[in-house]
Amino acid sequence: MEAIISALVLILMMQICRSANQQRFIETFYLAENRALLNHVFYKKTSSPVICGRDCSMDPQCASFNYQIFNKVCEFNNITRSNSRDDFIESQGSVYYDEKVYCDMETDGGGWIVVQRRLDGTVDFYRNWTEYQSGFGDLYSEFWLGNDIIRDLTGSGKWQLRVNMEDWQFNTAWSSYGEFAVKYDNYTLRVGSYDGKSTAGDSMSYHNGYSFTTKD
Repeated sequence: MEAIISALVLILMMQICRSANQQRFIETFYLAENRALLNHVFYKKTSSPVICGRDCSMDPQCASFNYQIFNKVCEFNNITRSNSRDDFIESQGSVYYDEKVYCDMETDGGGWIVVQRRLDGTVDFYRNWTEYQSGFGDLYSEFWLGNDIIRDLTGSGKWQLRVNMEDWQFNTAWSSYGEFAVKYDNYTLRVGSYDGKSTAGDSMSYHNGYSFTTKD
């Protein structure tokens, strides 16, 4: 059966997918608490995090930004953490933002970050390790968010995983897990607490503890 597949992660501990906007899908910046990217700041000012994000979005040179909570300083970076991993460090009181993530504000109460969407086969998912590591596709159609981002997001706090499926006859099914994380450099899957009310069955628990693999 051909199917439309969407994998979503529900945030329980972070405020990233919250909005008064009534749209089903919104874009928001990826966030890492108590982290900062050093040595690539080209502009600095005092502002709120909302204004900082708005202005970064409007500046073509701004690829990411640090926000210092205590002194309300906004720092624009000309690259992201994926371009300079050694400069991405722990920094108490700092919040780092870069690539945008796609949030579903309607499904099962909303607040879900979409990590994968497959619709019509327009994007090739038979990819190598590096492409899955950094992510690929288009947020508005088919995409994979990226293993680095998923690992960083689920590195702290408690997360749930939900998988939605729909076929060409509009039949739908879903599976939900109360525990979800991706760990370490080999992107080890941690998944558990399968919701027995799910309608699509449990196909993930078997893979718990397995490392991510690609064609190479």
